[in-house]
Amino acid sequence: MVNFKEVAKMLGLTLGEKFKLDRANSGTYCFTESGLECVCGGEEITINATLGALLMGGVKVVFIPKQGDTYYFFDLGAVQSAKWEGNINNFYHYYAGNCFRTVGEALDNYRELYAKLRKHYEKTLL
Repeated sequence: MVNFKEVAKMLGLTLGEKFKLDRANSGTYCFTESGLECVCGGEEITINATLGALLMGGVKVVFIPKQGDTYYFFDLGAVQSAKWEGNINNFYHYYAGNCFRTVGEALDNYRELYAKLRKHYEKTLL
């Protein structure tokens, strides 16, 4: 029997904590004692097929801060921190993909984030 509490912990999550994945998908996921669930269009679906891709590193967990959480982001070439208050700057960081649970995650994702944002910018110029 799979201990999904330990699987969630391995990914830096807790049972019931909602998260998104870094691929094109409108669903919100969470681990329960019975598996990985996705809320897609108002329906809850248990989708353990996605679990394989998640554990093999095919997709990344996207951190969704809650009110009062501290998160980390890049600004002027350095890692900064802020409290999530639901303000315009918080949403700017989140939707730009510049919102991380730890300083380490921010540092690990810097080059990828920069490349993604630059590619998007250059695409809009054409």
